[in-house]
Amino acid sequence: MVKNKVQKTTKTKKPAKTVAAKAKKTTTKSKKVATEKVTSKKTVKKITNSSLYVWNKWLALLYLVQGVAIIIIGAAHALPVTTSFLTKDTFTSKVGEPPMLAPAVEHLFDINLVYLVAAFLFVAAVTHILFTTVYRKRYEQELAAGVNRLRWAGFGVAGALMLVTIGLISGVQDISLLLAFIGLTLIANLSGLGIEVYGQAATRRRLMCVLAWTASMLPWLVVAIYLLGANIYGSGDLPGYVYGIAASLFILFLLFARNMYLQHKRQGKWTNYLYGERAYNVLMFIAASALAWQVFAGALQP
Repeated sequence: MVKNKVQKTTKTKKPAKTVAAKAKKTTTKSKKVATEKVTSKKTVKKITNSSLYVWNKWLALLYLVQGVAIIIIGAAHALPVTTSFLTKDTFTSKVGEPPMLAPAVEHLFDINLVYLVAAFLFVAAVTHILFTTVYRKRYEQELAAGVNRLRWAGFGVAGALMLVTIGLISGVQDISLLLAFIGLTLIANLSGLGIEVYGQAATRRRLMCVLAWTASMLPWLVVAIYLLGANIYGSGDLPGYVYGIAASLFILFLLFARNMYLQHKRQGKWTNYLYGERAYNVLMFIAASALAWQVFAGALQP
């Protein structure tokens, strides 16, 4: 009888171990399922040409809406464009002696800030519209090759107009400097394209990066000199939004340059060229929107 009881006891203990083992297996399986779900979610969120297509459609629409809104609700605000030249100084020049020359300024025309702001928003919108329409096939082919010609061209023109806007509100009125802003911005963007197309060799890529950085920094140096001059030699009572625009857009410019660096180094998430492409689009949208609405708040409110 005692033996039977011992046998029964051992029989009852075995199923308990089996249940524990099954529970352990179930926990392991559930962990695996959870891991698979997380992995599948990450796969879904991976940037593809299709997801970029959706991004480009929405960005085009948002740029267009903002541009139209600025034109409709923005009040006209004209800023002068001038040219500087040397001319005879009639006060100091003496008869019979070589004429004394003095610098002079001539007013050429005015630029309405409303249309200038709307212009860079519309240029960006057209760029994204082309990404999703007639240029889409070539755009996706170029992305696969790690190049985007249209981005550098479209953002170059939009960026040039943005820098002209920043220059004008900072006091840069000379047409020569404003044209230099446009030229340097286009050179910087062409250098970025050159890095993608021709900069496979390390030395060549380094040269193109130096050229891009130099061309990009020179307009900001001019803006900084004008802002410092207003405080050192002038009254220093520039509107606060001018300093806000210069600071915020310069920070975004540095982020743009950082994105370019990481994309060409293929570091971290930037090993996927499409990640850098989306970052370019987002940064440009933030920069253009920030500039547009800061200008509106400071100078274009009715």
